[in-house]
Amino acid sequence: MIVLGVYPASWDPRIIDAGLYRYGARSIERFGSVQEYLATRQGIDLLFYHEGTESSVMVERTLRPAEGMPPEEVLTLTVDGKVEATTGNDIRTQVLQGHIPVLVHGPTETVLQIDFLDGITAGSVLRHPVKSLTVIEREPALFEASKNFASYNYSPIDDQRLQRVVDGAWRVSSPGCLRAPRSSRRRGSRS
Repeated sequence: MIVLGVYPASWDPRIIDAGLYRYGARSIERFGSVQEYLATRQGIDLLFYHEGTESSVMVERTLRPAEGMPPEEVLTLTVDGKVEATTGNDIRTQVLQGHIPVLVHGPTETVLQIDFLDGITAGSVLRHPVKSLTVIEREPALFEASKNFASYNYSPIDDQRLQRVVDGAWRVSSPGCLRAPRSSRRRGSRS
């Protein structure tokens, strides 16, 4: 006989979604002790947390010390416990991922981007005179989370040229094959 107790889970997403499975041993070593690690994680400002249909998404704010200057705000986007984007050192890469392809290609009307994440790359693409940017993203919570990056990403979710496709990129073999996501197809229609 198996007896399962049911009680509401109470856990802190700053710890549960901190990627202990990935960074655990190094994190503990870096902080010196488990208690110091937990205290530091609990002191982080949690801006957004959502357990979505495909992933758990977290946005947190930390202050990075800068010598001779006030601390610098850094926003971090974590998906399933893995840091995917920050406004720290990797923001340059995210911005250039949007600008360089458009500049190298020359004038274009449509752009396809796979993965939205914090919206910084999409915001960079939309700084150009493109007619549409189609973004394929498997986790819709990332569109909501990107609002926390508005002062960095130029709010691409508010731009009417952005077309969201919530589906796995593996379903789409080329831009000409884009179809409405399964959840928005009408019943009885063939695709």
